[in-house]
Amino acid sequence: MTAPLRWPEHFPPSTGVERFFIGVRWLGPDLSFFQALRALQASRDRSSQSAWGNDVERRKLVRFFSAFLHRYVRWPGRYFIPEDALATCLYGPKFDMMDNHAYEVLQKRMLERFDLALGDAELERLAKGSLADVVDYVAASRKGARRRA
Repeated sequence: MTAPLRWPEHFPPSTGVERFFIGVRWLGPDLSFFQALRALQASRDRSSQSAWGNDVERRKLVRFFSAFLHRYVRWPGRYFIPEDALATCLYGPKFDMMDNHAYEVLQKRMLERFDLALGDAELERLAKGSLADVVDYVAASRKGARRRA
């Protein structure tokens, strides 16, 4: 089994000095882990998807999120596992001083594709968890909407 995508303990930086010097070699936090995360994610193949189980609805959602992360966020591969940290996935495979707006774009795409309005507070709560947390949240929301209809 492959290790999940997660930032090391020192990222994102928590002190003012580390935040100020982020991206400055020797003064800021070590950012070399991005290369390792990129390589880890690129090394995954279709077999890693068995970790998601056999639920058809869940698999559809995983394909949606995987395509978004691959195309929009620019992860090198298309395969993610349930334990991948959502914040790490949405940040992307390399350090960038500019916000990629992945949270906002994801909210818009979820509304368009699933008619699911995910508020900022809910997305912020989910971002502290795993990719499985958001997949399961969307699956439960869609199942609840179908029951009400």
